[in-house]
Amino acid sequence: MMNYDPTEGFSIPSHLTNLMPTYKTKLYHVSPPLAFITLNRSEKLNTILPPVPIELEHAINQANHDNSVRVFILRGSGTSFCAGFDFSGDLVNFPSNLGNSMQN
Repeated sequence: MMNYDPTEGFSIPSHLTNLMPTYKTKLYHVSPPLAFITLNRSEKLNTILPPVPIELEHAINQANHDNSVRVFILRGSGTSFCAGFDFSGDLVNFPSNLGNSMQN
């Protein structure tokens, strides 16, 4: 599975970030010099299942390519930051290179 990063090689001004795709499991907001990446599955304690890892990687890349962002803050919605993996979901769809992807 190839990871496609629509922001790779581009510098995205913060006033254009609203043109980026909407994430299903994340909220992304820029208030220079900060970018806020919020896990948005509070009803499931922000547990991780597909597409969370890919969306998280894209949001971090988006923050990295925005020259107005100096710090990104990863947080969780609701009462929990993250309860870990959601084992009730389909684990077969997790990318095989997830560890390497998250390390980068």
